[in-house]
Parts: sequence; C-alpha cells; structure tokens
Amino acid sequence: MTARMRDVARRAGVSVKTVSNVINHYPHVTPETRAKVQAAIADLDYRPNLGARSLRKGRCGVIALVVPDLTPPYFAALAAAVARAAKKTGVAVLIEQTDGDPTAEESALNGLRDRLVDGILLWPTASAGRSPSPT
Repeated sequence: MTARMRDVARRAGVSVKTVSNVINHYPHVTPETRAKVQAAIADLDYRPNLGARSLRKGRCGVIALVVPDLTPPYFAALAAAVARAAKKTGVAVLIEQTDGDPTAEESALNGLRDRLVDGILLWPTASAGRSPSPT
C-alpha cells in the first residue's frame, strides 16, 4: 500500500502540516523534528503525490519546448540551455519535434495545451528556415 502524508505524520509523531513543512524545506522546523520526519519518510518509502500537488497548486512543474528539428546545433544547444535553466528551478522540460511541419506544430500545441504544462516555448515553423547561431 502506498504511504500517505498522514502515515508519515503518525509514524513521526507530528502533524501533517509539520510533514509538509519538512517536505517543502521550510526553515522553521527544528533539526530533531526534521530528522524524525525524514526517518519516517524513509521507513515508509513515502513519495509525494505529484498529481495531487499539481491540482492543489495549479502548476505541474513541466514546460514544453517545441522546435522544428533537434539535429541542427542551434536547436540542440537551445534545448540543452532550456533544460539547464529549468533544472535550476525544479522544472522538467518536455521536448516536441515538429520536423518543420506546420500541421505537426499545430497538433503539438493543441496536444500540449490538453496536457498539464505550465508553459510552451515555441520556435515557429515560419522561422525554421533560418539557422541563427547561439549567443
């Protein structure tokens, strides 16, 4: 059975709010309490329910990058830079390649809007013929 936050709280002898504070790295939790909660998390193999968190916060921690092709060095460098920047803020990147096809681009945008993504970075097909150098 999957452990829930209240199971961790019960095991650690603290409130659910305290467990939440530890998980979210709030500084006002005493080191002793933090250690008890972390031990309970490890014992129960607790993993936060990211779906529930997304619904509660209205964000999912995922952005999309839509490019015509990842083969050209520019787009490969762009994807790498976006991924590095996103990682620093705890955001994941979903990459969609359209092969320069406007229909595929439109389909990707519509599909991504239906998925829960926090934002879409798009390199429009009209710009696909140009290959700028990264700066």
